Amino acid sequence: MKPLESVCCIILNYNSSKEVIELYNQLNEFNNGLSIIIVDNNSEQEEKELLLKSIDSNFLIFNKFNIGYAGGNNIGIKKAIKED
Repeated sequence: MKPLESVCCIILNYNSSKEVIELYNQLNEFNNGLSIIIVDNNSEQEEKELLLKSIDSNFLIFNKFNIGYAGGNNIGIKKAIKED
């Protein structure tokens, strides 16, 4: 299968880091050309630490506040556009 060249997947997290890490790993196995950005909407500290231990910090954004589903996704979209 040909890798996706200009597709970015944005995963929004709020206190569900184990599931997010599993999804991140599955997406990477499916297609390693896919860009993935994980936006954490101010989860508990333990959840943030779990993400940092499991995923390269270049793919993580940590919001200081829970800005909701649309707000979190908008942050991810802005990063995806900025990174082309």
